[in-house]
Amino acid sequence: MKDFLVFIKPSLQVFCSIVLTQFVASLIVDHMNERRLERWRRILHSHLWEKDGDVYQQFFDVKKWKDRLPEMGDTSPNQFRKTRMNKSDPMYLYIFILETVRAEMCHGIAFFLGILVLMHEPYVPGLFFLLLYIVLMNIPFVIIQRFNRPRLERLLECIVKSHEGVLIPKESLYT
Repeated sequence: MKDFLVFIKPSLQVFCSIVLTQFVASLIVDHMNERRLERWRRILHSHLWEKDGDVYQQFFDVKKWKDRLPEMGDTSPNQFRKTRMNKSDPMYLYIFILETVRAEMCHGIAFFLGILVLMHEPYVPGLFFLLLYIVLMNIPFVIIQRFNRPRLERLLECIVKSHEGVLIPKESLYT
């Protein structure tokens, strides 16, 4: 038993550090305001090779599993809720788009920090499983955001074009 504890203790410490990176990433992005998220939305725009998110459906069949993963908006009253989407409210859609940026950034930062933790402890027992944890806890969520955001932006663009007097700065939607 003592040998097992000597073997598992470093892995458990690294695992706790990796879990902590999820919370650190969440704290970082939870305090980003709308203006900063808008800047990141432009940086994280859909690339040509992503075919407006269709590449994620083609290679990962994202539609089959995306709604089965946990949603942070359901866990806290302060979080943005996406379960009852209002497809006709432009301001709701715009905030939804920014929340996809927040989620993508959170999981991207957590992935990066988790990899840094593993690089700091490259010889820890169970390295493969720790790496698998980092990948599974972050990459699927990034894929969902990259899949959804172009669709939401197209929907918002259609609404903005069809309604006059919308309170969303038009230049921030398309640049």
